[in-house]
Amino acid sequence: MFLACETPTTHMHVCGVLTLDTTTMPKGDPFDHIRAMLVDRLPQIPPLRHVLGSIPFGIGRPFWIDDPQMDIDRHLHRLHLDSPDDHVLAEAVAEIASKQLPRDRPLWEIWVVDGIGENRTALIAKMHHATIDGVSGASLMGNLFDLTPTVTHTDRPEESTEVQGAPNQLNFLLNALRQTMMEPVELLKLVPVTAGRLGVSAAGLLKNRAELAGAAIPFRAPRTRFNSTITANRCVAFKEVPTREVKRVKDAFGVKMNDLLTAIVGGGLRRYLEERDDLPINSLIAAEPVSAHEQAQDVRGTTKVSLMFANLRTDIVDPIKRLEAIAVANNASKQFRKLTGDDFLLQWAEHLWTRAVTVGMRLYSNLRVADYHPVVHNVIVSNVAGPPIPLYLAGARLLSVYPLGPIVDGVGMNVTVFTGEDNVGFGVVACPELVPDVWDVVDCFSKALAELSALAPVA
Repeated sequence: MFLACETPTTHMHVCGVLTLDTTTMPKGDPFDHIRAMLVDRLPQIPPLRHVLGSIPFGIGRPFWIDDPQMDIDRHLHRLHLDSPDDHVLAEAVAEIASKQLPRDRPLWEIWVVDGIGENRTALIAKMHHATIDGVSGASLMGNLFDLTPTVTHTDRPEESTEVQGAPNQLNFLLNALRQTMMEPVELLKLVPVTAGRLGVSAAGLLKNRAELAGAAIPFRAPRTRFNSTITANRCVAFKEVPTREVKRVKDAFGVKMNDLLTAIVGGGLRRYLEERDDLPINSLIAAEPVSAHEQAQDVRGTTKVSLMFANLRTDIVDPIKRLEAIAVANNASKQFRKLTGDDFLLQWAEHLWTRAVTVGMRLYSNLRVADYHPVVHNVIVSNVAGPPIPLYLAGARLLSVYPLGPIVDGVGMNVTVFTGEDNVGFGVVACPELVPDVWDVVDCFSKALAELSALAPVA
């Protein structure tokens, strides 16, 4: 589905900006050390080796195969910046994020960036969402990072050095034909399951009306300046705040980490829109991707995500009352999600006709349909929890991580938060035609945290 939904303006890749301290790295060019580490560990990381295969005559869906012509130099690049300023780095990231990944090779690219300061190197990573989500991304980090500056070398299996032959197209064709013929049967099986879930959900809504009253409802979001048809261009901004301070505020108010981070995003967007005299009366609604790996073990694919809608309560002036309301709303949204199940969307996505989806998405974009129908949700907000321990990449100490997700027509801003050992990184990617002042957005996030920090009771 992530492949099918991609259009010339909607890029379905995710990016990440990593800053590294090279003082712990062995002497020499950081690029060479990083390249050697990647070459050593590629055999253990399938998403970095897999290329899209296709069925003859366009029957069936694409699938992953090992790339027999894997060449790391088609994926790993170097970049020099003339200034260590974060804005210059963000401009480079935005230019990279504005281009789609070529599909004739494994769907990833990495840039090693120098010129960002003494003993500093940055990495700009870019991977297609069809290859990675939060869970598979954590597994990928586990394969690339070490717990000490000493780089550990993997034991490469003998067969991994051999070039695999071409896939048997006849077998793939027969399997695709078999799956196509079974598709109506699988859909018939899914209909009663769906009807049952919807019935349980309706009964649950009636029974727990009071508890679920705060749950966000899609298609009821107010329209803002960043809820319109997007272009292929991207703008990027990032900022970090101390993890210790975020945890202090969380503990002081007795809320969960996701509740506080949602409140920071909600408070920041309220301030951003209010300063531009563009704050809607009704609350903004965020779509939050959630992992569906546990519930969807029988579903194929490396990316298994569902969505939870969250009220950002931008309609509440008082920061503390806003945080409390968000905690209640998040709990209601989780209860509603449990009624339908995390794998509900995935089950149907398995059976949608991808070619029709591709044509439909292009028409949706070209006709600017997002400008006319009710807004589904205003912004995409992801919360990624990193390991609370030091990590090293090719011997270099990881300093900060700023993840950047995709944007789509009608939702021209994506906010992704990464909680690391020392810092919480906020990464924002947006359409510059809709959000030309993206750095003001991340500044508003830090102000929203400062506002809650000043009001937090002292333990």
